[in-house]
Amino acid sequence: MKIKQRSFFKDEKQDLLFLDNWIKKLERLNGRAYERIEIDTALGKTQVWGINTKENSETLVIFPGARTTSLFWDFDKGLDNLGLKLRIFLVETNGLPNFSNGATPDIRTLDYGHWANEVLEKLKIERAFVAGASFGGLICMKLGITNPDKLKAAFLLNPGCLQPFSMKWSNLYFNLLPIIKPTEKNVLKFLDKAVFSKPDHQLSQGSEALIIEYEVFALKRYKDNTQKPYYMGKTVG
Repeated sequence: MKIKQRSFFKDEKQDLLFLDNWIKKLERLNGRAYERIEIDTALGKTQVWGINTKENSETLVIFPGARTTSLFWDFDKGLDNLGLKLRIFLVETNGLPNFSNGATPDIRTLDYGHWANEVLEKLKIERAFVAGASFGGLICMKLGITNPDKLKAAFLLNPGCLQPFSMKWSNLYFNLLPIIKPTEKNVLKFLDKAVFSKPDHQLSQGSEALIIEYEVFALKRYKDNTQKPYYMGKTVG
C-alpha cells in the first residue's frame, strides 16, 4: 500500500499523554473501561477500543469522523442505547488525531477499504455490522466495495462521500470558525450550530466538556495532513 500523506502530533510524547488522560476521564464518566487492542496494519500501528469483545454475540465495528476519536460514539454510554448485547470494536482510523500512526493512503483509491478489511482480519472478524460517521462513512463505503462479503450491513451517519459538502455560507462559517481560531468558545459554537439540536439532541455537561477539550486539542496539537472525504458519485475509487 502506497503512503500518500503523514499526519503527526507536534509533541508526540506529551500529546499522547494528554490523550491517555482524556480517555481515563471518559472511562470515569462512563463508569467502564475500554479494552485496548493494538494491531499492525499496512498503515502502521492501528489502535482499537473494545467493549464486550469476549462475548459470543453479533459484532459491530465503528469508524470515526475526521478530527474525532471513535470513542465519541460512547459519550454518555451512548452505545448502550442500541439495546443489544454486541461485541463492539471502535477503530481509530490512521491519519486522525488518536493513538494510531499518522500514515494514510490516497483517499481516492480503494486502499482505505483494503486497510479496513485488514483490520477486520487482524481482529479475527469474519463478518460484521459496520458503522461510520463522516470520514468513517467513506471508510465503510470503501470496505463495501473491496470486501462486500465482510459486511452484514452498513450504517452511515452524515457520510463524507454520498453528497458534496454544502457550500452554504452559514455551513462554511461554523465549520471553518474553530479551524481558523480553535478556542473553546468557537468549538462550542460549531457544536451548537452545526452538530447538536438542543434541547432535544445534546450531551451531558461532562461529555460536552470532554468533546470541546478534545476538539481544541486536535486543532491545536495535531498537524493534519490527511486528505478529506470527497463526493464519490458514480466513481468506483
